Amino acid sequence: MLKKFSFFHLLPFLLAMTIAGVFIYLKKPIQVADKENYIVGNQTKNSGRYSNLLTGKDAEIDYFASLMNKNQFTLFGSSEFSESAYCSYNYFPDKLGLPMLGLGHAYHQNLSILIELLAADALLDSTSNICILLSPGWFTTGGTNSEAFIEFARPNLLSKIIHNTNISEDYKLYIGKFIDGKKNEFENFSPQMSQLQDQYLIKNANYLNKQKTILKNEIESKFATYKYVPEIDYKIKLLPNTQTTSIAYYKNFDSIGKALKNQFIAAITTNDIFVYDEYYTKYLVKDNEAYELKTLANVYIHDNPELNDLSLLIKYIKSKNLQASFVMIPFNAYCYNNVAVNEPLIDTITQLMNQNSLPFLNLYATTKEAYEPGLLKDVMHLSDFGWMKVNHFIYDLYYAKK
Repeated sequence: MLKKFSFFHLLPFLLAMTIAGVFIYLKKPIQVADKENYIVGNQTKNSGRYSNLLTGKDAEIDYFASLMNKNQFTLFGSSEFSESAYCSYNYFPDKLGLPMLGLGHAYHQNLSILIELLAADALLDSTSNICILLSPGWFTTGGTNSEAFIEFARPNLLSKIIHNTNISEDYKLYIGKFIDGKKNEFENFSPQMSQLQDQYLIKNANYLNKQKTILKNEIESKFATYKYVPEIDYKIKLLPNTQTTSIAYYKNFDSIGKALKNQFIAAITTNDIFVYDEYYTKYLVKDNEAYELKTLANVYIHDNPELNDLSLLIKYIKSKNLQASFVMIPFNAYCYNNVAVNEPLIDTITQLMNQNSLPFLNLYATTKEAYEPGLLKDVMHLSDFGWMKVNHFIYDLYYAKK
């Protein structure tokens, strides 16, 4: 009886424990380096924007410098960013003498922004001034895509997160879960991505139940290709504070905005849906056909990946007590027949902002009557008039009382 018990119960148990032990050994976190790898450089840009961080050292230095410099403001956004003189990161430095850097282009969404802030964790405190522009379209995409992740979650930023013991493991596991879920979409895995994925998989109770062939492959590949994740730090020399006295005229946000609105509307000759002519004829109609109203997709609030990313981003912002604010970009209510479909989403986000006492400029209009013509230049991107609304919001919130 005892032999039978050992054969059918004890031996499988010991075998499972051995496999688990080997697996955990292979997956254990990498030890911190004795010496840090320093990235040394000078801040060269404190106005305008970077579309992404793919340019490497210079973009990373200027991004971290923007957060290091407490006299500078950092703006995060996506496809509404352009080279217009009225975009905040141009208007504030050029017209008001206040340095501001923008980061983002299309598909730069909440998870990427969270990673960028986590990487700068040691630089952030209650004096850090940031604003994040949200797009309702993000919440129908299934979250951040793998291409955008590569553009913004750069290896050096992930290294900063991995080696920062002050960052809660919850954030690292969240990033690792994303990487594991998208693993088939990445052409290459950086060592940093592998490390974060490993950390998540160790915590994932279901992982040990995968097929034994996976373990075999892990054993073979671990010793063949595993690379050390370096610890990274930055030594940055900031640009001197050269704030100039602004001309009072440029603080007349409402009057300047009104003039820009009237100018924009007066220039439209092809349509009555308040989009500029070139966009209308190139993207919305063909051969002078009549425009047919578009229909927005339903947004499911329950377990929405982008909403989950936003919630975690807000949690981090509150944990660091950042001076953060948000802006919600609308859809052009003259271009769609169901802008009200996003009302539950907007209400949920508004509630999130209120619960966390975060300033929130909600430009979303759930009816055609509530939408202000000219706020957008097309179906979803801010016009110069729209940017003046954002500029007014930021100025009143961060500068008016100084």
